Amino acid sequence: MKGFKRVFYLFLFSVAMAFVEAAVVIYLRELYYPANIIEIFPARTFSSFDLYIELGREISTLVMLFAVGMAATKNYRQGLMGFLFTWGVWDIFYYVWLYLTIGWPGSLLEWDILFLIPLPWFGPVITPVLIALIFTIVPGYFLLLERDPVLSLKAIGSTLIGAVFDLYAFLEISIKTMRYEGKEGFIGLVPSGFNWPVYIIGLILLTIGFSGMVKKGKRKSRSQK
Repeated sequence: MKGFKRVFYLFLFSVAMAFVEAAVVIYLRELYYPANIIEIFPARTFSSFDLYIELGREISTLVMLFAVGMAATKNYRQGLMGFLFTWGVWDIFYYVWLYLTIGWPGSLLEWDILFLIPLPWFGPVITPVLIALIFTIVPGYFLLLERDPVLSLKAIGSTLIGAVFDLYAFLEISIKTMRYEGKEGFIGLVPSGFNWPVYIIGLILLTIGFSGMVKKGKRKSRSQK
């Protein structure tokens, strides 16, 4: 029952946090895309002040998700699962709230600006959602059953390499833009040509890594509870 209550409250927090995130993004769209808030491309760049605020907000969001995940659990392994679970639920419901409030995205293949650190991340909506599903399902399993994942080198290695592959897929457009056009290249940018092979390889490696944690997960003994 403790596991269920923990998952329920983390889920509740993440869904509410996702609405806050969606609300902020809607305000930004009204500010930068007043003609049509569901059309975010060609891209417009933030003012310097707004950019610093947005970067701070993104960092603060991750800190809040991490802090809540750690506070709701009893050890760092469970805390890591709590952080990933809240991140996954938050990311999924962020798009759910946007769809329910402004009708965007119209398709899971629509492009989005996913993150800004260290460069803008670009990708179809379905790409972060699939990763978020992994973050939700596997950590949710550990939290619900109060199991500690065994973070073996194989599982960690596969997960980290997969994360690097997916990170590159998200950053590839920004890397090429900075290399050939500089910061000015982001003004009016319309992303295209997502690197699906690299992303899929990364997704497979992430799945293998998280699956390894599930197979080796051990139920905590009474003395550990």
